[in-house]
Amino acid sequence: MTENKKIPHDPDRPTPWPLPEFLKLDIPPVEFFVQDILQKSGKAMISAAPNVGKSILVQNMALDIAAGIPLFMGKFAVAPARVLYLDLEMGESALQERFQKMCMAKGITGENFYLKYLPALNLLEEQGRTLIDEWLKELNVQVLILDPLGNAWAGDESNQEQVGQLTAYLNTLIKKFSISILVVHHWRKATNNFKSGGEMAAGSYKWSAWLDTHITLEGQSSGITVSCHKNRNRPKFPPFLVKLNVDNLCFEFVADFQKQFTAYTLQSLFDSFNADRVAIPDLIERAKAQKVCSETTTRKLIKETKQFRTDTSGKTHYLVKKDPENQGWDEAAQSE
Repeated sequence: MTENKKIPHDPDRPTPWPLPEFLKLDIPPVEFFVQDILQKSGKAMISAAPNVGKSILVQNMALDIAAGIPLFMGKFAVAPARVLYLDLEMGESALQERFQKMCMAKGITGENFYLKYLPALNLLEEQGRTLIDEWLKELNVQVLILDPLGNAWAGDESNQEQVGQLTAYLNTLIKKFSISILVVHHWRKATNNFKSGGEMAAGSYKWSAWLDTHITLEGQSSGITVSCHKNRNRPKFPPFLVKLNVDNLCFEFVADFQKQFTAYTLQSLFDSFNADRVAIPDLIERAKAQKVCSETTTRKLIKETKQFRTDTSGKTHYLVKKDPENQGWDEAAQSE
């Protein structure tokens, strides 16, 4: 019987492999810096509408990788690595204030984390490419972050040929330096055909085709839904809910999507209005717009809540938070 020996893997072999030999190749398994999000020698994107928190989430992730914090948001296993974060729009003052808060909250000093504010970068030009090559070689980083992607070049993000030129260059960086690349990208303006989700990432479809993983964020700081729009080498993880601690700028896991329809869901929606009473139609509309839950689910939560009462005295019904001493209200009075 012929011994089934592993054949050394040669990715630069010029000719195709016969399948029997290919199946014997000693190919290393896919590994991750952040499990199911950022694979080693891979490329990932975090995208969202403006002011949802995509940059803050990526900055938290970058710090966790650099510090070797075991779990990102208490949910995804982390492998330590040296990180280079290129900020292309915030500025040094805002950046310093933000990272001071996050480092203090995490109890870390920022070792193995490098950052640079670059107000002008064009990776389609030799000058920009030479700069990045020098930094990657000098710092020996393993994860490169571009935030936001649209400011990393001067091309047309809807032009397939130009996008192809940029992704081809980024691929050369991955191969040359054995790095992973994480990009932050904005969503296009909503239309009748595109209103939310991964297809909202601005520009050519070639961006999505290039990625191994694409993560999207939707909602507001009190309740943000994290979804996996694409995962080339793993099953897409189910959506889950997080919230942003606005004091220390850290993200906190709240609940898996299938378990999120709880009293906390209604509480988060109510708090997002920053008011003492909220019109129920407005509450329902926001829940649908942010894809938190459907109208049916929202009405069910209102009917079952013990934290709020429903004011039905006027034409429009309002949800009002109960006083602590009035927890004995008749449940029937809470429903519409």
